[in-house]
Amino acid sequence: MKIQKSSLAIAIGLIISSGVFAANESDILQHGVSNNANIHQTGSNKSDVDQNGKNNSAIVTQSDLSNDSKVNQRGKDNKATVTQSDLNNSSTVSQHGKGNEATIAQTGHDNRSDVDQHGKGNSADVTQGDHHNDSKVSQHGKNNDATIAQTGHDNKSDVDQHGKGNEANVKQSDIHNDSKVHQDGKYNSAFIEQTGYRNDSHVNQHGKDNNADVGQGGRHNNSDVNQDGKYNYANVTQTGHRNDSSVRQDGKANNAIVTQGNGHNDSDVSQNGNENKATIAQTGWHQKSDVSQDGDSNKATVTQTGWHQDSDIDQHGTGNQASVTQSDRANESDILQSGIDNTATVAQTGSYQYSYIDQHGEGNAATVTQSGSDHASSISQDGNTNVATGLW
Repeated sequence: MKIQKSSLAIAIGLIISSGVFAANESDILQHGVSNNANIHQTGSNKSDVDQNGKNNSAIVTQSDLSNDSKVNQRGKDNKATVTQSDLNNSSTVSQHGKGNEATIAQTGHDNRSDVDQHGKGNSADVTQGDHHNDSKVSQHGKNNDATIAQTGHDNKSDVDQHGKGNEANVKQSDIHNDSKVHQDGKYNSAFIEQTGYRNDSHVNQHGKDNNADVGQGGRHNNSDVNQDGKYNYANVTQTGHRNDSSVRQDGKANNAIVTQGNGHNDSDVSQNGNENKATIAQTGWHQKSDVSQDGDSNKATVTQTGWHQDSDIDQHGTGNQASVTQSDRANESDILQSGIDNTATVAQTGSYQYSYIDQHGEGNAATVTQSGSDHASSISQDGNTNVATGLW
């Protein structure tokens, strides 16, 4: 009897391993005219397709084990293509309207994709590999486009688009990266690329033709971009670890470029008005830069290397220019400009230098150059076309 039981157990194991007991499940419910559903399953998977309307198309291809696909379409000429392999991947596609298209490709295990489209001509393309990646795409309006590519594990992407012709492109690899894109308006574009570990990017766009490019590598970097208006541009590049960048743009054709390397650098750019430009470059450690621009056509440039540099630029008015270059250790610069076409230039090398420039009026110019250590400079200009130069 013991021999018979062992033989039976072996036989059951062979039957299970050969796939005889594998059970695919497909549920299709179609109402309307000329809807088409094509389901191909191998292994043990589940597919649910529910279509109402006209000329909708669903193509689902599943292999291996415990993958789950749900497709729900209402309207006309919508198309959903889902491909799943390996283990325990989940995809949900819901489309309402006309001519929307969703393409989902999942490999690996325990990946999740959710696509919800309402309107006309929206497109979502999601590619997931490895394991435990999560993607959500919500589109409302016309001709919006979202492309998500995730590899590695435990990455998360959330794209929310409202309006017309908005574009979001998110690429994530490695571990625990998080990206959120919210677009409300038309022809806004956001491009996010994250590699490394626990990087975080948020992009919020309201208006027209705003553009945000964010590239993050390393670990624990954080980027926030908020754009409200039209033709604003923000470019953030972060490498190293624990760098923090915030860009806020309100108005028209403002430009912010932030580059951060090494670690623990902090940049804050606030632009309110039109055609303001801020360029921030931070390498080294524990640098801090704050730029606030209120008005039109103001320009700020900050370059920091070394350790513990601190720069604060505050511009109000039109056509003001400020440039700060800091190297070595623990230098500090404060620039306040109010008026028209004022110019301030600060260059600090060495350690523990301090510079303060305050300009009110029109056409004032101040230049400060500091080297060595422990020098302090204070320049205040009130009026027009004043010139001051300091060398230490």
